[in-house]
Amino acid sequence: MGDWGIKVSKSGSGVSSSDLRDLLMHSNYSMFKYHLDTTTSMTINGGDTSKTVTVAHNLGYVPAFLAYFSDGTYNTLLPNRRSYMTGEDEHIYATADSTNIYIKWKSYIPYNYIVYPVSDYWNTYSNDNSYFEIGREGSSGYHGALRFTNVTVTGSESITYAHVKIICDWKLGANTNWMRWENYGIDEDNTGSFGDPMGRTKTTATSHQDRTVPNLIGDDVDIDVLTMFNEIRQRGGWSSGNAMGFMMTENGSDNDSAFASFAGGGGASLQVQKSGSTSYSFRVLVFKDKIA
Repeated sequence: MGDWGIKVSKSGSGVSSSDLRDLLMHSNYSMFKYHLDTTTSMTINGGDTSKTVTVAHNLGYVPAFLAYFSDGTYNTLLPNRRSYMTGEDEHIYATADSTNIYIKWKSYIPYNYIVYPVSDYWNTYSNDNSYFEIGREGSSGYHGALRFTNVTVTGSESITYAHVKIICDWKLGANTNWMRWENYGIDEDNTGSFGDPMGRTKTTATSHQDRTVPNLIGDDVDIDVLTMFNEIRQRGGWSSGNAMGFMMTENGSDNDSAFASFAGGGGASLQVQKSGSTSYSFRVLVFKDKIA
């Protein structure tokens, strides 16, 4: 038997264990001061942008600690500051005070919030797919349509928000002029790329838009399309990944009240908030070494 020196094991473990985490003290290691080894988890729900889980250590001072993150595929040692860990807009980090360890998740984009960029435009001013326009030039009204591909939702998922956001690249009229139009979905399982889409079947669901001309170039025009979105995705032939389209038809705007969004310009997007959740697991080891 070798010379072990002095070892003290955790309750339920033996001093002969080869796993150092089973030992409270080992005379071969001068800084071996175990205090706590525990696991915890975090559930992130659709729409969340921040979440914190707390692990109590109750030492009365800020201790040395290690916190590990697992998403089921990768295991990562968490930093003790904000650092991008799980995606471009998402970070997980760990901090401590004299009582607790805090594991924090933050994201600039709500969880399960998906942005689909526009793939096709249509306008009836020039009857082509070079841009989107809605409103009146002089007394003549013009209509537009937008298409979005690879919309990865099923008919049964819970969707709490679906908006089309269009960036104004050009406008006509003062921002006191009123624009009025109707919004429809294209009532097809997988609407095809645009030639002239204005004759395609419309959804039963519709909404009315009543707003002033955008104030500035670059402003967002926000259109709630949730009821139309749901009608399309709940069609019998709809499949996740299909394309979805929307038509906007001018209906009583003031003369010289219009805006446009150009292909290659600011563009448009379909923005969707799903419900659902994901869980992350953590392991936290706390030592008696006093940091502060």
